[in-house]
Amino acid sequence: MRERRQFPRVAQPFNTRYRLSGEMTTTWYAATVINLGAGGMRIRSADPIPPDVLVDLEIQLPSAHAPFVLRGRVLWEQIQAAGVIEYGIAFLELDAIQQIQIDEVVRFFGKSGPAA
Repeated sequence: MRERRQFPRVAQPFNTRYRLSGEMTTTWYAATVINLGAGGMRIRSADPIPPDVLVDLEIQLPSAHAPFVLRGRVLWEQIQAAGVIEYGIAFLELDAIQQIQIDEVVRFFGKSGPAA
């Protein structure tokens, strides 16, 4: 099977939060990053996200001094056991600094392997 992703990903758990994009009063929901790459990420959440919706994502990466907020689009969902759902999210509008930080994290964890 041929890999369709343009960017490599690393399977490393990070905590993240998301909310529907453009809804400033909407609650932030907790999620766990399953894998991360320069083009997007896979998250796991107990809270449903509508398909094809734009979301704001707040991610704290080990190389960043503070969390940064990204915008993404939900591309797919996959129901897991116990009502947990995994979502594929493509990043939109990354700035150069965010792109570099994500690339550094992917390279670092790609060399050292995923956390146990």
